[in-house]
Amino acid sequence: MNNILIVGDIYAETQYFTDTIPLENEFAFAREAVSTIGSKSINVARTLAKLGDDVTYFGIIGEDVEGREAESQLRKHGIEPQLTMNHTALTGKIAVITPKSGKSSIVLSAGANELLTPEMILELGLKLHDFDCVYTSTALPLESLYALVDLCHKLKLPIFLDIPNQQSSLDLTRVANVKFFMPNRQEAALLVGNPINTLDDARTATVALRKPIQGTIIVTLDKDGCIVLESGKNEPQHFSTQNANAVDETGAGDIFRGSFLSKWLETKNITTSIKYGLEKATSSVTIMGVNSSIENITK
Repeated sequence: MNNILIVGDIYAETQYFTDTIPLENEFAFAREAVSTIGSKSINVARTLAKLGDDVTYFGIIGEDVEGREAESQLRKHGIEPQLTMNHTALTGKIAVITPKSGKSSIVLSAGANELLTPEMILELGLKLHDFDCVYTSTALPLESLYALVDLCHKLKLPIFLDIPNQQSSLDLTRVANVKFFMPNRQEAALLVGNPINTLDDARTATVALRKPIQGTIIVTLDKDGCIVLESGKNEPQHFSTQNANAVDETGAGDIFRGSFLSKWLETKNITTSIKYGLEKATSSVTIMGVNSSIENITK
């Protein structure tokens, strides 16, 4: 069984299901609202746990009701929490608005997540030997992220990096040693400074990222699958996905990454792992609500 440490952000999350996303000076009635703890990294953690992996989650919460609920919810989902409670900040909050099109808009307040320091990362050093790999994202304060990448490199511990934000501020040379570098279409476009509208655009972007990034680069492309440039290779490969009647795409990329990671740790085969991740992600978009999508994952 794989033993994975996720260093990530934590939010009290509410997902609202509406007919449309309101514009400026408009409002929309929600047909349903579902509250849980969430973040892209927590979605990955829950996916891994559903697939039978041992998952430990490290992050910062506030000394509040939401923070205590986050710890309880992680345990409920089969994830071991290693959370630091901060007395001066509130637990982060996130609102997801999902219209009938299935393409969500997201608003968040980082709260205590911004207080993760490089010193806290270094304190993890003695514990990292217990894990098979580390998963993290650019949602961390960047200096803390760089400290984590350096630490894992010194310990020869594989690290998987998601790129949800801070693309313009990210120093790619300081994350060059990650095992897997995994942006989506929009994130990769921001990293290279060019739009990605076609598969050729995605291939070009992936090759451009090869100069700083030594590990395997995976650019996810929603219904178009993904482009993969393996470490040590110069020719990207396209993996397509099956057509699906999508009702909610929220969290599909996170489910892909978690499923990919689980299968890669089991097989060390990138092709097998990519296909497995795409299969799980495609199934997820046919279910309304990211919480329900993850709960329906089976091995």
